[in-house]
Amino acid sequence: MSEENLLAGVLQAQVRVDSLPAARQIVAVERQTDGSWRIAGIGTSDESGLAELHIRAQYRESDIYALAIDEWGSKWEANMVVAVGDLLRPSSFVGWLYRVTQAGTLPAAEPEWWNSAAIGPQPVGTATLEAVRYYRPLAHGPLAVEYAEVPWTPLDLSVPPKVWLDWESDVTDVSGAASVWADRSGNGYDVTQSNAAWRPSIAAMSGGTKRVLEFDGAADHLDIPSAALGLFRNTGAGWIFVIERASASDSSDVERPLVVFTVGGGTSTRFGVFHGLTSAGSGDKLTTGGRRLDSNGFQAAPPSAIAAGWNMVLGVANWSSARCSQYINGALDGENSSFQTPGLTSNSDSNIARIGGNALTSGSTTRFRGQIAAVIIGSGSIPADAEIDKLFGWAAWELGLQSVLGEGHPYKYARPYI
Repeated sequence: MSEENLLAGVLQAQVRVDSLPAARQIVAVERQTDGSWRIAGIGTSDESGLAELHIRAQYRESDIYALAIDEWGSKWEANMVVAVGDLLRPSSFVGWLYRVTQAGTLPAAEPEWWNSAAIGPQPVGTATLEAVRYYRPLAHGPLAVEYAEVPWTPLDLSVPPKVWLDWESDVTDVSGAASVWADRSGNGYDVTQSNAAWRPSIAAMSGGTKRVLEFDGAADHLDIPSAALGLFRNTGAGWIFVIERASASDSSDVERPLVVFTVGGGTSTRFGVFHGLTSAGSGDKLTTGGRRLDSNGFQAAPPSAIAAGWNMVLGVANWSSARCSQYINGALDGENSSFQTPGLTSNSDSNIARIGGNALTSGSTTRFRGQIAAVIIGSGSIPADAEIDKLFGWAAWELGLQSVLGEGHPYKYARPYI
């Protein structure tokens, strides 16, 4: 988990020394489930011994321990000038510290140290010192921490996305159309369109309030940058998540690309998610497919007929295990378990990658027609089932699409938190 996404919590602490309240520095440490440790918080108790520590933990499942740190004092130095209240430590620690009760100058030679059995303060040089006990740190825990509820986002995936575009992304508005849709992943993979005639319109979400992009189905599309063309090169897995709404249905089998990465040096699809394909019976159906090697034929998960309106689709390609899966509105909808042969994709960058269109120049049979609210892309790994649930839950609660989640979805009635 990145530092900015740490869990925030509060730990109530009380320090007592010899059964009496005491002011001490307190350190909280986090023991993670893999056995690693990190400092999770620091604070100081007041004279009543009470403290409220602000905890920043990486995992809710971690154990939190707290230690009150006693004063360690300053090491003995010959001829040191000391003031009342100063705390001294012998050069060879013997279990006791010595507090100055009368200011003065220490002698050149270190004295014979004593313990608290001695009666009263003892002269040392021109100063007077009394023996005080040193309390070694004692850990208490595991302790209960009250964590704040931090909403989950795609950056909380165990392997964060490579591309993250949505309603919160910056958009460059040129006469009401988008020339740039900025990447939120931190990788700088902004998608662009330099041709004014091919830019999608900036619109309000149909049936909602969030900003979306509207594609005309004839020429509009956005280009994924060349720096991202290697996302599905020589890899065993990848995924594409799209939130989309077609503006009209097709009466025939028409290709409506949502996100497409081509093979190296060609225009065929290596990996893509579509709202329709030209193959028989695939028109107006969500489809995920592609090929492992550039020389392979196209294969896909079973196409899915969908209801009109907004749909969330996650296309997953597991080339390593020859499996292609498609999740729609929070549920696994179809799977091809004979997706090519197991292995890695071809060791070549995609020739072209686009949102809203395939690799062909233009044409109503090669462009998506409708609104796209988000595109999130990952490569090299596949989210775990629990993470997939959170991804759909996050999107549904952000866009008010809880109604499209199935009744058994874990986030139908509550948004996901870290």
